[in-house]
Amino acid sequence: MATYYNPKIVTNNIEFSVDAANVKSWSGPSPLGTPYGYVAGGYYSPPNSGYSNIQRIDYSNDTADAVEKGPLSLGRYSFNSASSSSYGYFTGGYTYPSPTNARSTVDRLDYSSDTTAAAEKGPLDIAKYYMGSVGNNSYGYAAGGTHGSGVKSYVSRIDYSNDTATASPKGPLHNNRDYLEATGNLSYGYVFGGRDPGYNPSSYVDRIDYSSDTSTAASKGPLSRSVVLGAGAGYASYGYFAGGGPSSQSTIDRLDYSSDTSTAAAKGPLSTGRADLAGTGDSSYGYWCGGSPGPTIVDRTDYSSDTPTTSVKGPLSLGRYSITATSSRSNALPSSESVWKDMTGKGHNATVEGATYQGGNNGVWDFDGSNDYITIPDDNAWYPETNYTAECWFNCDAVGGGWDGIFGQWQNSNVNATNSWILEYVGTDLRFYYITDGGSDLAYKSLGAVSLGAWHHFVFSKAGSTTKMFIDGIQVVDDFDIGTMQNGTGPFTIGGNVASAGWFNGKIATVRIYKGKGFTASEVLNNFNATRTRFGV
Repeated sequence: MATYYNPKIVTNNIEFSVDAANVKSWSGPSPLGTPYGYVAGGYYSPPNSGYSNIQRIDYSNDTADAVEKGPLSLGRYSFNSASSSSYGYFTGGYTYPSPTNARSTVDRLDYSSDTTAAAEKGPLDIAKYYMGSVGNNSYGYAAGGTHGSGVKSYVSRIDYSNDTATASPKGPLHNNRDYLEATGNLSYGYVFGGRDPGYNPSSYVDRIDYSSDTSTAASKGPLSRSVVLGAGAGYASYGYFAGGGPSSQSTIDRLDYSSDTSTAAAKGPLSTGRADLAGTGDSSYGYWCGGSPGPTIVDRTDYSSDTPTTSVKGPLSLGRYSITATSSRSNALPSSESVWKDMTGKGHNATVEGATYQGGNNGVWDFDGSNDYITIPDDNAWYPETNYTAECWFNCDAVGGGWDGIFGQWQNSNVNATNSWILEYVGTDLRFYYITDGGSDLAYKSLGAVSLGAWHHFVFSKAGSTTKMFIDGIQVVDDFDIGTMQNGTGPFTIGGNVASAGWFNGKIATVRIYKGKGFTASEVLNNFNATRTRFGV
């Protein structure tokens, strides 16, 4: 390795700078959605009927009694719920008297106005109860359950963007069962336990893939035990399944989403054994509410320390069971959002959409190659005028079948007014695409087959009529005249969302934009040498 003498990063004319090594540049996760959990419906006897009550748990003050909200459009029980970041959807259920006992009703609770009665939406494609419901920010899924006299594997999908339409049949589960519960994250829903048509309790875990929800759900898990009438809650990394029958249990199982073929690990337990309860939560805690034979208990599981016995919180305002619960912050809703602050102080702060912060190499952002990216609104900072430099450090884990965007301004395909330039892999070939001549000419420069699984430093420098490109301090494209580039109108993105795709699979640590300065070869080498040891280069 060559010897160099502690060079300092060129600071003249920096217009935009983000670096995960500077902890002040990252605000941490910003909790979105209302900080509440909602416990709805339930059973009481006599006169063998269901509540329409909705109670609200305040996560910021969870020692207080739950507050009455709602109500549902009708009293019911043995139902379930899914959520977006704005609304809770209560699906199906059971009422008396027969024969109108099974419901296809879907009620929508507006989290921003939770004192009004829930609005009827939907309905489900079939009337059912004892199903497990879960969802992400776009769809809710009501899985399995009892329909008529039979136990079913049906999965009904509610489209939140058009929630007045009848839910579409999807799925199905890999076998028929009811008495289910579910939880999940933004990519998958996990349907737990239940009872098969022979009334046998199950330890099954089915995984619904939201990106391909016409397929039969995949068998995962299993739970550490066979169980019915438990409750589910979770966040981005783990799902928790608590309590349930055949006898009232206090066990809590934790399913690791990153290794969901393993048997779920026993955690917890609840403060008391109970069944037919409800679960929800936020990104830090799970709340286990009510249950049979009608306690008002609310238990709280701390996800960061999930081996102790749960803490008693709450309580509910009345004891009930066969209830359901939902929240705008459960199951990783909404997508973890944080701010990567512009270190220049010029206010070009970046919104992190799904990318994960990691501590390696003194701090990097990791992109999953699926839907992670970082975005900054359009600004003149992204326009390469006469003198301009853009640089970053990146490490690509794998390339996809199309293009994999690293950074730049390229919101739409091909020649488009939103686009200016983008650095991306096309297969294993690293390319710099750009638009010139008033938006009529699209071209690219190949930087060669830049290796995967290793850190690289990239620089694009435009000084007058001379443009240069560098990888790891070495010029890889001959000097050329790039001409007058287009001033794009779209957002500047890091890590993907290039032409609504182009997701980068790998890590990015730093991005800098210099306006009014085109780097010389010696300045490029200076910045490379100033940061290379951090990345083991």
